[in-house]
Amino acid sequence: MKQLKPMVFMTALALMALLGAPALSLAQEIHFAELDAVNEVLTCFSGGQGTFLATITQGDTAIEYELSYNGLSGTVTQAHIHFGKPFEQGGIVVFLCSNIDPPPADLPPNTPTCPVPSGTVEGTLDASRVINRASAQGINTGDFAKLLVAIRFGDGFTYANVHTTVCPGGEIRGQIH
Repeated sequence: MKQLKPMVFMTALALMALLGAPALSLAQEIHFAELDAVNEVLTCFSGGQGTFLATITQGDTAIEYELSYNGLSGTVTQAHIHFGKPFEQGGIVVFLCSNIDPPPADLPPNTPTCPVPSGTVEGTLDASRVINRASAQGINTGDFAKLLVAIRFGDGFTYANVHTTVCPGGEIRGQIH
């Protein structure tokens, strides 16, 4: 059964790409992740915790999100949604916030700054926010429909994480359910 779920997911992605169809449309749906250091790859010693809440809007045109975190060991540098299974690293699909200076070339305009040392950041994600860092995994610039499929597929294909100066690869992480 564990082999079947990834195969079904990849088939759904392939069909969507071939048909050019948007993801299944539901009125409004909420997805959630609890972030901590234990879920991060490579695990970093940290007592930090966080939550991520994503609401896919009616019509599948946007995701309204809220990311909160506290107790981190380092200064927050950036936060993202990645395309990756539990305990595996995946490519960055969207920035949730960034304090990187100078900003990377692919940082979308108007990306919120990350609160330091703790706090809450809110924003809206749409096709203009999807970057190309997961292209080796089949999600390219603007592939918002694929991001929605990955989030909706269930436990294990996307995660939110927060990167810090102490743990540049990520200090806290949580799979999006």
